[in-house]
Amino acid sequence: MSKVLVLATACSPAWMLVRELRRSFDRVDVIIENKEPAGTFIRRRIRKLGLLKTLGQIAFSVYGRLAAPQNRSRNRAHLSRAGLDDRPLAGSEFTRVESVNDPQVAEIIRTLRPDVILICGTRIIRSAVLGSTDAKFLNAHFGVTPRYRGVHGGYWALAQKDPENCGVTIHVVDEGVDTGAILHQTRIRPGAGENFFTYPTLQAIVATPLLVKAARDCLDGNLPAGAVGVGPSRQWYHQTLLEYFWTGLRDGVW
Repeated sequence: MSKVLVLATACSPAWMLVRELRRSFDRVDVIIENKEPAGTFIRRRIRKLGLLKTLGQIAFSVYGRLAAPQNRSRNRAHLSRAGLDDRPLAGSEFTRVESVNDPQVAEIIRTLRPDVILICGTRIIRSAVLGSTDAKFLNAHFGVTPRYRGVHGGYWALAQKDPENCGVTIHVVDEGVDTGAILHQTRIRPGAGENFFTYPTLQAIVATPLLVKAARDCLDGNLPAGAVGVGPSRQWYHQTLLEYFWTGLRDGVW
């Protein structure tokens, strides 16, 4: 019996991934980690990026809570055309943990003995969890690595006037930030009317079947060896509210 484990946050791409996996595999277990406490996240971001940058990111986050609902119908239409279902799973269908790096997670992995582990939106996974099994950890990254590691890779490619590198990457997970061996990459070309709040849906639509395929290849013993990314490498972070509006007004990338 093939056993797949998903480590994820509670988000639309995770729900659609799990539902697609359960169409194809005998057993799919799911662990959902809670969001990191805001205070912890903010303190770490201040240490890394400085106070002003962090305040700008918080301002964009507030704006995003107001703007995201306005794009809900467009995202629903995209998912409907793709035949994907992102309805949240019932609480009984997954195990919730505070962090994917809790010792509890490593113990669950040792108990379940999954054949492959798929990642969707979690924080960086530490060596204690990665080393708890011989199973491969595979991730769908919403950006083209190594050029657009970190967050919002599709948006940043467009904002950098680099539409040829707006896409997704399926890669093996290591201890770095989206630095693992690349298995698959594909590009998307967002049309008129798409924006920061719809790019991830377009990316999820192409990433989901690729990650399911990678899981199947892994179970069948046909997983590609993977290749180390070549070219410029950079980790990207959340944009500030000023950066977002400046890029939108200057370049039409919203």
